[in-house]
Amino acid sequence: MSRFHPSDPCRRRDLCVGFLCLFAVLNPLIVQVSFFLFPERAPGALSGPQLFQGVAFLIGVFIVLRVRWIPTVQTARTGRFLLLAVLGTAVFLSKSALQCDQFADIAGLRPDVVFCFKIVFWSASWFLITILIRREEDARCLLRALVCGATGTAVIALVCYATGAGTIAVYARQGVRASVGASGVSAKQTVAYLAPCAFVAIYLGRTRRRALSVIVAMILLSSVLLSYDRAVQVGFVAAVLWLVVWWVLHSGRRNRPLVNRRMVVGALLVLVLAGGLLYPSLRTRWTADFAQGRPGSGRIEFYGAALRAFTSGSLADAVMGIGYSGVTRTMQERCGLSVHTHSDL
Repeated sequence: MSRFHPSDPCRRRDLCVGFLCLFAVLNPLIVQVSFFLFPERAPGALSGPQLFQGVAFLIGVFIVLRVRWIPTVQTARTGRFLLLAVLGTAVFLSKSALQCDQFADIAGLRPDVVFCFKIVFWSASWFLITILIRREEDARCLLRALVCGATGTAVIALVCYATGAGTIAVYARQGVRASVGASGVSAKQTVAYLAPCAFVAIYLGRTRRRALSVIVAMILLSSVLLSYDRAVQVGFVAAVLWLVVWWVLHSGRRNRPLVNRRMVVGALLVLVLAGGLLYPSLRTRWTADFAQGRPGSGRIEFYGAALRAFTSGSLADAVMGIGYSGVTRTMQERCGLSVHTHSDL
């Protein structure tokens, strides 16, 4: 099946795929560079990453409207998901806006708008991908672009770790030196794509350039481990165990497209070596919260406060939520911190 209507030139198709690949490379790097060059911005002003993603979103909408594409099962599914995301966020924002008494309160809903835009933005990104990526070579090109952007971020994180720039202050107070690169960037916003890209790098190099793929994967995994984020550590261990199970289940087959012996042994070796070298800091990260009586960085307290707010709230709040700003306000009142509930699950 042709990707586009026959009257659409190949050049337009390649430009659209090129736009996706360029975004995949630049998006994580824009985050890093923006925080280093502009660590402070005016209250209410959009950040560099927000401006970049906003422009990319408008370009994506233009592509969907201008390029004639053939509907498939994938476009139908992602289209319904996107529609659900748009309608859902619109309802949530409308409910929060109706509860505001004055314009100043509505202006205070900016965090809710940004949060909802993220949901719509990434849902729309999947829809755009199902429209544009329908050939194996285009899929590989996009995967390579993702790995390139992640690798650039990983190198920045490693350089910052070595120089002490962008140190995570919360961990430093526990005696753990950690960095995800740019100051102000949450570890979870960074390692959430660096860790998967390490496995993608190995996958792309399973047929050729294996040495290069392993080196890239080591750079990515090193930056992930030196962030000392516990959630991604659990995820990495689970991923390695799953690879072992997958390899065992497919050990009798000639074709094992996703994993092979080198991949499994290499992942296990990295896990053991990293655990041994980083053991003192890892032990501190996993025990400091318990020593302070706040396991999970206070998550138990956050969950309890959120549950009490839910059970004591109105029916409308129970059904439609209290919004992102409502959550941070509740946490401030009940826990003394203006944060979200940190529900990693």
